Amino acid sequence: MDEKPYQRLGHVRDPLPMRPGSVEKIDGEYKREGTCSIFIFTEPLRGWRYSKALPRRTKEDWANQVKRILDEEYPEARKVVLVMDNLNTHNTSSLYEAFPAEEAFRLAQRLEIHYTPKHGSWLNIAECELSASARLYLFDLDDGEAETIILAQEQAADIAIIDEKLGRRYATQLNIPVTGTIGILLKAKEHGIIPVVAPLLQELRNKSSWIDDPLFQKALSIAGELG
Repeated sequence: MDEKPYQRLGHVRDPLPMRPGSVEKIDGEYKREGTCSIFIFTEPLRGWRYSKALPRRTKEDWANQVKRILDEEYPEARKVVLVMDNLNTHNTSSLYEAFPAEEAFRLAQRLEIHYTPKHGSWLNIAECELSASARLYLFDLDDGEAETIILAQEQAADIAIIDEKLGRRYATQLNIPVTGTIGILLKAKEHGIIPVVAPLLQELRNKSSWIDDPLFQKALSIAGELG
């Protein structure tokens, strides 16, 4: 496992989107939007990872994440080998500060902790996973899109529902199949769950700015409701 604090940055001026013959333009000025700490656990040979962004990094936060891993991810394992760097919060004493003694002892008995060398934390493969996942939070993605993509990776999801273009692009680069709200509506009509999509599309359009005329018309055409 690994964890790392990050500073969230936002745009002062909205980026100008890419157009034919013109690249995307992003102003260098930014604004600070708080901090977070990202926890990650990974088992590379199983192709599994779990990540969680929290407002802070405390002994209690670490203990709660370890408890979740032991009880939810490895409930049948007698002993879980945990490789991590030697931070002050990364030891079984944190369990005793977070939980009653009996519960802390139960969790500690199931842990076998191995610390990476002081100048060799790169041996902790979680750092590589953390770097890949954290980029989704740090750059342009909103929390919703970032959490959706990471959860889709963790659960090996068949499909992720993402409407925002940048989020869809990131997901596609990570080989995650995507659809959007409009795709869900079209599939619902195809299966007879709803009779028509037009009124629902119009309601979405009234509440959101991302459904422009070409997209609206294309969706109606696919649904056979154009004209």
